[in-house]
Amino acid sequence: MNIYNYSTFEISNLEQINSLKKTFENEKINIIHSFKSLIWQGPFYVQQINKKIDLTKINYIVETNNNLGLIISLIDMGIKKISISNSLDKNVKDKIFSIAKKRNVDIYFTKKFTKKKLIFTK
Repeated sequence: MNIYNYSTFEISNLEQINSLKKTFENEKINIIHSFKSLIWQGPFYVQQINKKIDLTKINYIVETNNNLGLIISLIDMGIKKISISNSLDKNVKDKIFSIAKKRNVDIYFTKKFTKKKLIFTK
């Protein structure tokens, strides 16, 4: 199944992930760590969450909008699924895809997650 077809939830902390895991224990879901949270929590916080969750039933995707510094930092920190803005310049997108491919990182477009449910964002 295409990743964009799974139910998608926007989160900002590990507590919310644990709640979703209990609610959807028999279903594969997407969890998007929101850009709003990422900019004040930082890449290190996201890296720690990424290490603590079971990725077999959860696609943990970090939203970066068009912040190139965050994109590169997250790739360097080993985050394997990153969501970017479709509005990035084509040359910049091509470079991001090239770097991501070398590091075995999947890049997605935030706008394509049409079922995005904002149940946790404060």
